[in-house]
Amino acid sequence: MDKTELVSSIQQIRDLAERCLAALDNHTPPKRIAKRPNTSLLRPKAMSVDFDTPMRPFIRQHAKGMNGQKKFTLLLSWHVKGDLKQEVPLAKIEKHWNTMKSKDMLGMEFNLAFSGRARDEGWVHCKRTGFYSLRANWKEIFKSSNG
Repeated sequence: MDKTELVSSIQQIRDLAERCLAALDNHTPPKRIAKRPNTSLLRPKAMSVDFDTPMRPFIRQHAKGMNGQKKFTLLLSWHVKGDLKQEVPLAKIEKHWNTMKSKDMLGMEFNLAFSGRARDEGWVHCKRTGFYSLRANWKEIFKSSNG
């Protein structure tokens, strides 16, 4: 290939490149649809609490990562089905707790301190000795302790 053929080929390439760039300038790109954030990850679990679930699957589903006072409140919430007016005897909560001590359930033995700490957090109320009920903000147990 001699020099004139080479220059001619380069000019053809330049012309093609200019036409392509001009076509891009005239072309309007399609509008992008903004992706919505996955709000299911942002929503607390409390939005999907199903009290019709049997007790053991209910505890297995929700108790992971919770501390003792949150687990106490969770078990109480299952017993009263989320009703703030119902009361449950402490002995009943302790009895059911101690049937679910395995790691994939509650993961520990019942400790009376859990009920006191749940009261201190304002999630449960003890109007009369040995009987517990939920308070309006009990669903805070589903919020991460880190944030």
